[in-house]
Amino acid sequence: IWLLADLCAPSVQLFPEGYWAASTDVPAKATEQNVKQAKKLLDEAGYGSGLEISMGVVKAQQFVNVAEAVAAQFEDIGVKVDVQAGEPVQVVGNFTGQKTTDAYVSVWPGATDPSKTVSSLLLPTGLFNPGGYENADIVSLAAEARSELDHDKRAALYQKLSEAAYDDHVQIPICSPQTPTVADKSISGVVNMPNGQIDLRGVEKLK
Repeated sequence: IWLLADLCAPSVQLFPEGYWAASTDVPAKATEQNVKQAKKLLDEAGYGSGLEISMGVVKAQQFVNVAEAVAAQFEDIGVKVDVQAGEPVQVVGNFTGQKTTDAYVSVWPGATDPSKTVSSLLLPTGLFNPGGYENADIVSLAAEARSELDHDKRAALYQKLSEAAYDDHVQIPICSPQTPTVADKSISGVVNMPNGQIDLRGVEKLK
């Protein structure tokens, strides 16, 4: 996290802490590194002798720094990573369209509703799910949450969905950005939302 000037709170699920769709049941210890267990899981999957993967990343220093740190942690467990930095269109295209890279490191900008995050990242037809990963529970919960009108019930569904996504580890969240905001003392009502966006609906100029 120090790579990002301590402006990114560690997270193990897609939704940031405090956001209504985020589960409170995902264990905090999930952020702990366990090299021995990771090597054991690789061995059970048939990669005991290691493997090589490619990882795309936008050619911006803060993103490259994170990608290199992730690559170093992967190499600790026997996974050699070829970090490929490029322009945004190239990185996204190689992962989602051309499918020439196995993974990519980026920032998810969030959305006004969790349904967009889920449909883009976790549903089999999602743009950022080029491998067609499908979890029947997630698909069912996503459909139910989209049709549910009661906010509290929707929240419970997305929280359960977030837990299921955490269990599968298809997306590996690292941290949730915290956006510093500066305003003149005569301005009030500027709110930093949990998804990293700024809510200006309540802004007013004090007299």
